[in-house]
Parts: sequence; structure tokens; C-alpha cells
Amino acid sequence: MEEEIIDLANLDPQVIEEIFSRVPLKSRARMKRVSSRWHRFLTRLRTTHAPTTSASLIAFLMRHHGSETTLIKLQDQTLARAWQNPNATLHQSHKFPYLVESCNGLLLYATSDQDSWTYHISTPPGENQCTIPLPVAHKVSRQASVGISFDGCHLSRFKVICFFCDEVDFKAGTIKCQIFSSQTWHWRDKVAIIVNPNLLLEDGFIRGECYCPKVYFRKKLYLIWSFCLLVYDDEKEFFELIRLPKNKSRRDKRNSYMSQCIWESEERIQFCDPSYNGYDIWTFIDRGDGDNNDDFAWHFERCVTLKDLIYRRVDVFHSANVAEREKVGWARNSIRPIAFNEDLQVLYLHVLPRTIYSYSFETREVAKVWSIDEAGDDDIWMFHIYPFLLNSVNLVALKEFIRSSSQ
Repeated sequence: MEEEIIDLANLDPQVIEEIFSRVPLKSRARMKRVSSRWHRFLTRLRTTHAPTTSASLIAFLMRHHGSETTLIKLQDQTLARAWQNPNATLHQSHKFPYLVESCNGLLLYATSDQDSWTYHISTPPGENQCTIPLPVAHKVSRQASVGISFDGCHLSRFKVICFFCDEVDFKAGTIKCQIFSSQTWHWRDKVAIIVNPNLLLEDGFIRGECYCPKVYFRKKLYLIWSFCLLVYDDEKEFFELIRLPKNKSRRDKRNSYMSQCIWESEERIQFCDPSYNGYDIWTFIDRGDGDNNDDFAWHFERCVTLKDLIYRRVDVFHSANVAEREKVGWARNSIRPIAFNEDLQVLYLHVLPRTIYSYSFETREVAKVWSIDEAGDDDIWMFHIYPFLLNSVNLVALKEFIRSSSQ
């Protein structure tokens, strides 16, 4: 039996709009090339069916007398410009001095008594919190990196993974770590296998360079560790080191690692690396067998140039009359990528000291998202910014889970 072919021209226009409004923004942009008719239709659709997102940003702010977490709800740049309405924010003052990580709707805070670390799970606006039992032998003096594994669905199945950067056995190919499981509600010590540990011995590898936000995707935790991508397999409980793509034009090593960033897009991990001219974006091709070859692990996607950012938004600089060379030099040290939103096709940038801008991959426009100055308080300086998913956690169920776990 032959399949019936439906001509789009025979469908109701509202039905066609509804169908194409569900197509991702990046795919719609490619479909504009089909014909001038498609281009006109999709351009009109872009204004009548603006993309939405459940993602937001979390800005961890430090005051002289305390700390605060600000949730910045994001929206399409076109709508924000048309309504002259800044992205909505929600402020939460709290007692936690450190925001360690954000993962699919959960926030991980940390407190210290100058001897040991204590961790706390929370969700905005901060009324849902619980303290994780004190990890055994996790002293402040032990250099460590901490992340969360949480898929956003199973509230009773999140983990906190802590690996100790200086405690690697190169002969055995292992690294010491501690893992907290919400199912057992206690920590356990783990000596995990680490693939390619010899990369840690190469010139230029700095074990303390592990500050960028982590990404949990498809049961794996990804993070940047010096000039490598460290991947933790949450099911098999082993680590793998993959060398990041070689960048001959990478900026000064002292500043470049602070501007590196990773995110998930189109079912793959992407890496944003500062180059001399701007920001190079690479896609990680994971073979999934724990044997990723450096020469074939990365695919170059695009470069966001500093000149493009400057020409499209001069007001991010102190003076429009500054020479072009000085502007570019200032931008290299003052603009840092912090997150990417796949729904809106927007790269978010932290312009030092305390302003967030967005750069659209679709239109190449730059827009101001949020600034501490607009919050009307000069006694704040920005410390960390993390991506956050608003709708990935059932807050009612999580609140009940946290209440029962804390008892």
C-alpha cells in the first residue's frame, strides 16, 4: 500500500504554522534557504511564534555582609527589545557562602568550618533545602572538584561526586574520589579508574585549573580540567581524560582557562575556547567506548569574533572613542562566555565586572540581559554564573523529598 503524500499547500495555514513553530530555531534558519517563499513564511513565523525556553541563569552574588543567589529568567531577544522589558529576576538571600554547582534544576552550596566541607542541596527560591551528611575525611586542605549527577527526573537518584585532584596513582591508573548517593543518604570512598592519566604529567597541566561549570548529560559528567576534558561515567564509575582541541592562537594561559566553557547542544557536548580573534566553538564526538582519539574527538563548528561583538554593541565599552586595537584588547580580558541556550540559539556573555549580554547565533545581534547596576545596589560583585533549568524539577515532589530526607 502506497503512503499518501500530503501537500503542505492543501493544509490550513494555522495548521502549517503550528507544525513549523515546533521545529527548532536552528533548523528553521536552515529551511529558509529552500526558496524565497519559505524564507518569507519562516521570517513571519519568527515574529508570530517566538521561541521560548525553560532555561535561566543563576548569578551567585557576594556582598560584604553576606551572599545572594539571583535567578534570571530568559526570553527571546526580539520580545525583550520590543517590550522594553528586562529579563525577570528572583532574588534569594541565604547563609551559604559558596555556590558550587548547578545541575538540571538542583543547586549545590557549600559551607566550611575551616576544617571540613559541608554541602547543601537547594532549589530557587531557596525554601527547599537540605544538608547532606558531612563527608568523611573531606578536609579543606584536600584539593578537590565537586559536581552533581542528576537527570532532572528521578528526585531520589542524584549524586554528589567529589574527586581529589592531587590523589592520582599513575602506575595503577586510578584517582581517589568520594560519592554521595541520595538513595543511601551517605558517602562512600571510591578508587576509580582514570583513562589516559599520563596527560596529567604533561607540561602545562595545572591540576588546580578546574573552575568552569560542569555538564551532566546522558549519565556522564563533563568538566574542563586544565587542557583536558574530564568525563565521569556515572554508571560504570570511571573517569576518562580527553585532550581539548589544539588552539595555536589561544590567549594568555593565565586568563584563557577562566573564559572556557562547555554546554550541551543537539545531543552533543560543545566546548567554547578563547582564541586571539574571539571564541572558537567545538563539538565533542564521543565514541562511547572510553577510547576517544584526540585527533578525531573534536569537530570545529564556528568562531564568534571579538570584532563582531564590538561593532554590534559599542556601549559595552567605557568609551566609544577608544581606538579599535584598545577595544579588542580590552574585550579579550573582559568578555567571558558563560552559557548557551539551544532553544533561543543564544550565547550568554559575562562582561566584567558585572553585566550579562547575549549574542544571537541566528541574527548576530548583541543584547543586554541583566546588570547588577540595574539591581540598585553597589555593594555587590559577581562571583559565579551558572545555567539553570526551571521546569526540569517537580518542586512540590522535591520539597517533600527534601523534608523527609532531612528528618
